[in-house]
Amino acid sequence: IWKQSTGSSIWGGGLVLAREMEEMGRDFWAGKRVLELGTGTGLGGITAAKLGAAQVVATDRDEAVLQLASRNARENLGARASSFRAAPLEWGTDAPLLRDDKFDVLIGADLTYNREGWTPLLKTVKLAGAPMLLSASERRPDELNELQRFLELNELPYRMLDSPFTRGYASTDVKLFWIEP
Repeated sequence: IWKQSTGSSIWGGGLVLAREMEEMGRDFWAGKRVLELGTGTGLGGITAAKLGAAQVVATDRDEAVLQLASRNARENLGARASSFRAAPLEWGTDAPLLRDDKFDVLIGADLTYNREGWTPLLKTVKLAGAPMLLSASERRPDELNELQRFLELNELPYRMLDSPFTRGYASTDVKLFWIEP
């Protein structure tokens, strides 16, 4: 029986991230080494692999979620499944994964729902040393404005992008951030 967690569902930010990745196109993702933070179901990493990423490392701190992401990748990637692996990662730590592997781009969706996680998340982005495409949802009033101020205070340059969706929650309450460490 599956144990319910935030990582066992696809949230609005995950759909926005996957759609934006598709709109960026195969030429962008081809041959890239991608690190997904907070993988959940694996949607972002699976999307990267389907779009031609050479290597995808999907991370989470929840072992059950990592197993779910791995199973989803095996079931959805076919021959491309060998480009996907799941690995544990606790944000804010100087993990060997961040020291030993080099990544071209980081991705993540709906990672900012807990403000206490912002500092370790940004520390991880800086340690990885690669740009990040982050999809963030506005769950509380002014949350995305506070996230922008937090990025600015931590001297992380970013561009905010509109959601690729044109209707509903995913179009109005989810934004994309292209963060440069």
